Amino acid sequence: MADNEEGMVEESAPSSGDDRISVRNLVIGSKLEQDIFDPNGVLLLRAGHEILQRFVTNLRRRGVREIRRTSSGAARRRAAPPDRTAEDAAVAATTPRLDSAVEAASYDALPGGLRASGARLDLPALHDELQIAQDFRRRAIEQYARLTADIIEGRPVDLDAVQGTLGEFAAMFDRDASLSLLAMDLKSSPEGFLYEHGINVSMLTMTVALFMGFSGDQAIEAGLGALFHDVGMLKVPETIRLAERRLSDDEFYEVRRHPAFSANLLDRLDHVRETSILVAYQMHERHDGSGYPCGRVGRYIHPLARVAAVADSYAAGCGWRPYRAPLRPYDSMVEIILKDTRSGRFDADVVRGFLDCLSLFPVGSEVNLSDARTARVLRSNAGQHTRPVVLPVGADDSAAELDLAVDETIQIVEALGGDAAPEAA
Repeated sequence: MADNEEGMVEESAPSSGDDRISVRNLVIGSKLEQDIFDPNGVLLLRAGHEILQRFVTNLRRRGVREIRRTSSGAARRRAAPPDRTAEDAAVAATTPRLDSAVEAASYDALPGGLRASGARLDLPALHDELQIAQDFRRRAIEQYARLTADIIEGRPVDLDAVQGTLGEFAAMFDRDASLSLLAMDLKSSPEGFLYEHGINVSMLTMTVALFMGFSGDQAIEAGLGALFHDVGMLKVPETIRLAERRLSDDEFYEVRRHPAFSANLLDRLDHVRETSILVAYQMHERHDGSGYPCGRVGRYIHPLARVAAVADSYAAGCGWRPYRAPLRPYDSMVEIILKDTRSGRFDADVVRGFLDCLSLFPVGSEVNLSDARTARVLRSNAGQHTRPVVLPVGADDSAAELDLAVDETIQIVEALGGDAAPEAA
C-alpha cells in the first residue's frame, strides 16, 4: 500500500452490521480505530494510523472503491485460522515499526553508478573456482534448510554461520563478477524449491546489488533479507502453498500474509539489521503499488527490496512451481521482468542494473550464434545487453571466450536453456 499508512473511517460510515466502506467516505486526517482491508482481504492500513490524502489517492489509482473493516470482516475471519492469535499479535508488534520507518525514510536514490566489475579469472581458474562455488552453494542450501526449521520451531539460530555464508557469496563477486551467477542452478526441484529458491534469490540479489554500486555490507544485509523472505510461507498450509490450481480469495489472503510473518521471524533474531527485515517485508511490493502486503509505491519501497524483488521474480520464473514448468532464463527475463517493467511494476533503474549484470541472454544460459555455433553466456557487457561475452560449447584448447561487443560480425540468433558450467579452455 504505498504512500499509505494511516487512516480512519468516517463515524457515519456503514453500521457494524456491514463491514464495507466506500473510499469516498474516508476522512482525511482522521485516525483508524480498526485495521482496514481491500475487498480481497489484503491489509491496507493498521489501526492507529492517520488517513493521508496520498493514501486515498493511491487507492483510487489502484481502482479500489470499497474497503472493509476488521470488526465485521467475514472474509478475514474465514481466512485467519483460530490458532493464529499469538502469531498475529507478534506480527502486530513488528509491522507498525517497519511501516513507520518506511514512511519516515521515503527512499529516492539508488547508488550513483556501476561498480567496477572486479577481477576476471582466466578460463582454467574460473573452471576450478566454479566447482568450489557450486559445492559451497549445495552446502548453503542444506544449512538454510536447517536454519529455517530452527527459526520456525523457535530454536537458537547460528546467525554467525549465516553471515559467513553471505560473506562468501560477496567474496565470489570479488574473485569474478560472474562466478556466483554461473554457480547457480535456477531449476529448483519440487522437493527443495523453497530452500533452493531462497539461496538463489540471495545470491542474485547480492551480485546485482554489488554490481550496481551498493557496498559489501549493504549487499550482505540485502542477502540476509532475500534469503529468509519466504520463510513465512512455511506458516501457510501446504494445501495452499503447493496448490496446482487458482487460489480462492481466502487462500490468497493467507499467501499475502507471509511477508509479515517472515519479517517478524527475522525480527526475533539477535543482531539482524532493520534493512534485512525491510527487504524480507517488502520484496513482494511493486513499484506501481500493485504488490503486497501493503501496496506501497516506489519511493516507499527500500532500494534493496526493489533489487530483491526483481531477483525473486526472475529466479521464480526459471524455477519449478506447482502450476508450471521452469522457463528458460531468457524467457524469464523477457516474459516476466521486461513486461512487468513496461507495465510499471518494477523500478526501471533497478532492471537496467539487473540487465547490466546478467544481460538479456542471462549469464550461464546457452545461445545459438549467427555462425552456427552454440555458446554459453560467460559474462555480461554493461549497457550492451544483447552482446555478452560467450564461450563456444565444445571448444578445443585453442578456443577462447568471444566478446560480442568487440566482434560485431557475430550475433545471437536464438536463446536456449541451460545453467551448465563453462569448460576450461
